[in-house]
Amino acid sequence: MCRILSISESGYYSWLRPLESERSVEDKALTRRIKELYAEHKGKAGAPPMITADIRKETRFLHVGKNRIARIMKENGLRCKYARKYKTTTDSRHCLPVADNLLNRNFTVPEPDKVWVGDITY
Repeated sequence: MCRILSISESGYYSWLRPLESERSVEDKALTRRIKELYAEHKGKAGAPPMITADIRKETRFLHVGKNRIARIMKENGLRCKYARKYKTTTDSRHCLPVADNLLNRNFTVPEPDKVWVGDITY
């Protein structure tokens, strides 16, 4: 039949196969749902805990694992936004001695190695 129609056998067999596998079709639906859930959580949902729990509540995606969700989120650039905790770096209310300011912002010196300064940056 292929010879009569002047087509290759591989072309015929590739035409017989479905365009997409069931897995890729399900991945696309899963990607859409993950993006919806990510938007609902305002970007503060990580892959394994929240999104997986929400996805598994739906009967359609009961069998989906956290690694698959993590992979899809990574492929689509969906990362959890973390709120940074405030960390105090200076304690001005202490009873320790404070060094005198001998330079008073006068940083011009007559010769090298007469004045040494230091800075602690947190």
